[in-house]
Amino acid sequence: MLESIQPIADERNISLAQLAINWLIQQPSVTSVLVGARNSAQMLDNIEATSFMLTTEELEIINKTLIKMNLKF
Repeated sequence: MLESIQPIADERNISLAQLAINWLIQQPSVTSVLVGARNSAQMLDNIEATSFMLTTEELEIINKTLIKMNLKF
């Protein structure tokens, strides 16, 4: 799975955690996203995940990857 979505994170210069959080935020059926942080750096990383919007194309790549993995979302 990572080889399918890592290029999205790399192109945007974001972490996979930020990508995952942002993807969750953009799901219509998700009303809130609970994230944890062990330190202030992780907290700031999580906050940065709200500073951008994934494109339709990026969302489709992630969704197709999840479908291939037989994950429901």
